[in-house]
Parts: sequence; C-alpha cells; structure tokens
Amino acid sequence: MTKTHRIGIIGCGWAGDRHANALAALKSRAELCAVTDVDSDIAQGCAKRYNVSHWTTDYQEVLSPEILDAVVIALPHHLHAAVTIEAVEAGLHVLVEKPLATSLSEADTMIAAAEQAGVQLMVAENVRYDNTYIKAAERVRSGALGRLFLVRISREHHMHDYLHRRPWFLKDEAAGIMFSGGIHDFELLRLLAGEIEHVYGLTAPKSLSDMIADDTSVVVAELEGGASAILVESFSLRTPHPGVHGTVHGSDGSLWFHNDRIRLYTAAEDGQSEMIEEINVPARDTFEAEMTHFLDCIKGDNEPITSGREERKPLVAVLATYESIRRGERVYLADFETHAANTPSAS
Repeated sequence: MTKTHRIGIIGCGWAGDRHANALAALKSRAELCAVTDVDSDIAQGCAKRYNVSHWTTDYQEVLSPEILDAVVIALPHHLHAAVTIEAVEAGLHVLVEKPLATSLSEADTMIAAAEQAGVQLMVAENVRYDNTYIKAAERVRSGALGRLFLVRISREHHMHDYLHRRPWFLKDEAAGIMFSGGIHDFELLRLLAGEIEHVYGLTAPKSLSDMIADDTSVVVAELEGGASAILVESFSLRTPHPGVHGTVHGSDGSLWFHNDRIRLYTAAEDGQSEMIEEINVPARDTFEAEMTHFLDCIKGDNEPITSGREERKPLVAVLATYESIRRGERVYLADFETHAANTPSAS
C-alpha cells in the first residue's frame, strides 16, 4: 500500500496555494496536514479552502517528525535558507521555492545540512517539469538543429499589480527580476543547451520606480559548447503575447516555442526557412508534476531532478549576472565561484 506522506506548507501566498492545490490532486499519496503564514487570515483561509485542521502563524510549531514528514517552503527569497535549515535539522524533507537561496554561502549551508540530516532537499523549479520545455529539449538534443550557435529566451510580463499586492517583492533586494524570472530561464537555458561559461548583464531604466531591485534586465551568455545566449527578463513589458518566448538556432535549423506550441524550421539555403514540424504540447500542472516527483523521491530516496545541488548552478549564473551588472564587465562563472568561496560575504 502506498504511504500517505504528511506535508506542511510554510507560506500561504500565491505559490503556497499552488502547492496546496497540487497536494489536493494527489490526496491518495499525500495529506496536507498543516499550513502556516505570518498573516493569520491568510493561514486560516488556506486551511479552510483545503480542509486542513492545523493552521498557525508560527511555522516552528510544525517542524517535528511527529507531525510532518516534509514541508513546502514558499516564503520570500531571503527567508529560504534559514527556514530550510531549521526544517532539515528537525528531520523533515524540504521542497523549497526557487531561488534556492540568495547567496552561495547560504546554498552550500542548506545543501550540507540536508545531506547531514539524510533528508531530501528539492527546489520547486517548475520549468523542469513543463512539457513544452521538456519536449523542446528532446528535439534539440536529438541533433535535429545541428551545431547550436544561438539561444534566445524572453520572459515578457506586465506584473505591477501582482507585485503591489505582494509588497515584499518591492522591498527585497533579492527579489529583482533576475532572481525571480532569470533563475527560471538560466535553468531553461541549461536544459536546452548545456552549461554556462560566462555572463554579461545589463539593467534597464526602471519602469516600476518603487521597486528596490531590478524590474527589467538583460544578460548575454556564452555556453560551454560555444553557443551564445540572450535572456531578456521583465516585470514591466506591455505585450499582446505575455509569457516566455524562446528560440534555439543551429546549423541545420531552428526551434521556436511559446506556451504550449513548438515549431521546427529548416535552414534553407535560399534564405526561406520551411516549417518541418509543429507540436502542440499537452498542458499539465507543473506544480502537480513537481510535487509528484518530490513524493517519489521521498519514497524511493532518489535524488530529485531539481535537487539543491543541481539548482545551485542557475543560482551561480544569477549571482554572477548581478556581479557583472555591478562591475560593468563579463564574469566567468568559475572565477565567480572561486571568489565567492574565498570571500563569503561577497557571494
């Protein structure tokens, strides 16, 4: 008989609610036993929506293996490290929202603490569970495009109302668009085309003036295989087609994706590309997919696809991009890691 895992959610905002909804769909495998939020109305409201008997404003009340097997941490970025470390040291498995942490020293402490405790540390990086991205990566890795030379990813949204309803985004220096959206797209870039060698970042003039951190930024990257990449990240673009747009270009063709559609084109010699394949990808709830994987890893003790150690890699890219913005020059990820290791306060 499949064990029903006891799960708690720490932080009942938008992301916490999505995780609660995923658990409701997986009720044969897991039970949402506790929800916590510093706002009592939000915690109680979440408990009522999902028929959870235990709610509290103090997350430390539920950090016990007598109450829970695992927790989902859906808090502001700067709180991820401290709460994760408390949870794993209490013997609980952790699914923490992206980004893993706000510094490499925090990330390394989290990873070490989970390994020492013998529990799973998984990051809720839902791009890795998106069918469109998975299918696009399969096509790229099949060699259909030939030798890759350019990848472009653009995250285009106008989210000012969303951010004002969640003012911690406006006040937190670690809540800029590169931390919030760029972390997704560096991971997507890795999924599509491999590891990142160096980055050069730029921040645009602010459209959202009351936001402390960046609301629109751009990064140019070079991948270890030699291809170039451009990532455009914005909370502030007024566009008729919001979402994530991506293209991957190779010597034999190109791949385009947006939402649930993928198109492949040949690289015709006369300059007139021909579409050779169009794929409409069945949508799925990525929160439910990643929660299913988390439960599988708890049950089987397998390392998650988006383990803390794996999701440290896009964090390095984000932090190196911010370092590049500060310095106004290209930053090699390997050099940045070495520097951060020798001067933890700079990471």
